[in-house]
Amino acid sequence: VEVVDALQISAAVLTNPYFSRVVSSAADEISRGARIHDALQKGGVFDPLFLSMIRIAEEASMMPETFGKLAGLYRTESINALRKATAILEPGLTLIVGLVIAVMVLTVVLPMFRMYGTILG
Repeated sequence: VEVVDALQISAAVLTNPYFSRVVSSAADEISRGARIHDALQKGGVFDPLFLSMIRIAEEASMMPETFGKLAGLYRTESINALRKATAILEPGLTLIVGLVIAVMVLTVVLPMFRMYGTILG
């Protein structure tokens, strides 16, 4: 897939309108002869590491390999971020579930004790 086609497809499927405009604009600039790095940098939304690797890949004519390495890098970063978020949320969710269960138990048990107190009382 050519870079311009890939960027146009990406712009079409992005749900964020700002990112969609930036990617579409970059595709237009690249189709007019701009370098990929320069076109993507103008939007100001891409990671500097990503842009640096694209610039180096353009100079070395290693775009497919570089995009493969970038995909692996960002896949690993997203998995690590998801693990961290899960580790942070898990204790809080456990506490909330415990509180909900405690409230449910109290709403059932307290009336039973009151009824026993009334019967024995």
